[in-house]
Amino acid sequence: MKLFTLFALFTTSLLAAPALGIWHTYTQSDGTTFTAKPQGNEYLHFLKTKEGAILLYNPKTKNFDYATVQNDRLTPSNIPYMPKEKKLRKSASFSNKPTLTPKQLEELYKKAKERFHHHR
Repeated sequence: MKLFTLFALFTTSLLAAPALGIWHTYTQSDGTTFTAKPQGNEYLHFLKTKEGAILLYNPKTKNFDYATVQNDRLTPSNIPYMPKEKKLRKSASFSNKPTLTPKQLEELYKKAKERFHHHR
């Protein structure tokens, strides 16, 4: 029983760890690949590309979208991320992509942490 309790405490503490900032390759629904690394902690998490784009997975479209803010939360924007090298081959304008500043992310972290502790 003691071993089980120690194991449960150990695994619970692992869930609260910050995201490992290791670069990974991700694939969009059209087969396009890009490199990004997970960022965040138990309150707020997302992917960040080398270009600095903040991305969230959109389960409806099976794409990683640019993140946007709605009701003080990060949400997928329904605008799929496209790597810079692929954008150059497309004729469409990508100027409408959402961008988040470090200050906005800091505020979102604070609000997410407050929500987490408020609902405990």
